[in-house]
Amino acid sequence: MGSGASNMVVLPTSNAGDWTLSRPPAAVAFLRVSAASLLSQSALRDAFSLTRSEAELALALIGGRTLRTIAETSGRSFNTVRSHLARLMEKTGTRKQVDLVRLLDDVAAFGPARSAPPARPH
Repeated sequence: MGSGASNMVVLPTSNAGDWTLSRPPAAVAFLRVSAASLLSQSALRDAFSLTRSEAELALALIGGRTLRTIAETSGRSFNTVRSHLARLMEKTGTRKQVDLVRLLDDVAAFGPARSAPPARPH
C-alpha cells in the first residue's frame, strides 16, 4: 500500500550534437517518493476537515502500516483505530481502505482538489 508519487530526473551525459546510440545525450531516472513524505498532517486536515487523530491515521496508512500496528504503536485500542478509519473514510467519500490509500496517494502526487474561489460582489 502507499505507492507514492514518481519524479522524473533528466541529466545530460554529453553535448547534444555528440551522441550515438551507445552514448545517448541524457540519462533518465524515475524516483519513487513516499506519499507520506509529501503530505503534512495540516494539509490533510485542511483538505478533508480531519481531526488530528484521523490525519495521523491517514499518514500511517499511506506509509504502509496496518491498523493493528497503528493501534499498538499509538497506544489506542484496535476498535478506536477502526472507528477513526470509519470516520476518515466517511469524510473522504471512500468505501474501502484501498480506495482511501489510493485517494491519499493522488492527493500527495497532485494536491487536493480545490474549489473555485467565491465570486466577488460588484
